Amino acid sequence: MTLKTNQHKTFNETPFAREENRIFKKTEYCIVLYDKYPVCENHLLFIPKQKYDYYICKAFEEAFEEGESQVENKKIDGYHLGINMYVAGGQSIMWPHVHFIPRHYDDSDGPYIGSVRLARVGGRIPMSYENHPEHYSWKKALGL
Repeated sequence: MTLKTNQHKTFNETPFAREENRIFKKTEYCIVLYDKYPVCENHLLFIPKQKYDYYICKAFEEAFEEGESQVENKKIDGYHLGINMYVAGGQSIMWPHVHFIPRHYDDSDGPYIGSVRLARVGGRIPMSYENHPEHYSWKKALGL
């Protein structure tokens, strides 16, 4: 199945295609970039080369394999994998991409660990997105 509602028809139309300086690696199914606005160090985006569900699943699979490798090699203690879809879901670039957010036991302030909202110090509330230049409100996206 192909996603029908995202604005970009091909990967080459996306802003991701022009980010050669942020490449972590390229694979058969996706391009992996360091996130331009990371919530933490080494936040990666696994971007499928096509919008077919098979490619999106491969991007998740490759992100999972990266996380397991980093945990096994003791580079990180854990990780989050996630995808934001559509404006209401937090998507700012309208092409599917899997977020890989590495975690360490000591990466958040306070006594709490685990939640993706704690992936960076001070990142617990929506206001932490205010400095993201590509973030926009759902009202703006809908012309309200």
